Amino acid sequence: MNYNTLGLYFEAEMAGFDGECFHYSVYTDDTPDENKVQEIDKAIAEYFEPYDSKEIYMGYIDVTNEGEKINIELDLGNVDPKYENTAIEGILKAMNTVKGIKKVIVNEDCDDFDF
Repeated sequence: MNYNTLGLYFEAEMAGFDGECFHYSVYTDDTPDENKVQEIDKAIAEYFEPYDSKEIYMGYIDVTNEGEKINIELDLGNVDPKYENTAIEGILKAMNTVKGIKKVIVNEDCDDFDF
């Protein structure tokens, strides 16, 4: 996948493939804390609110602090296929509103398939 067309202020790349699950490794300017986790979680929730209000399921999303990075898990199980790319790219677009992100690597530890 090519994320260059999204107009992100941070670098984003796809490292591997893991079926219907996408794992976003988010590297920030500083060591991430719970405030940054909450800021990202809020940005994602706000981005997907229009879909939620129409009862369009965009997947299971979980944001956690992993110490040196923030991890976002997106599970597309039961997502209508016409919304899958919207969900995958929506995570990145939502994070584009959060300051202090250096780089995002999607499926960093999944090397089953190289793009």
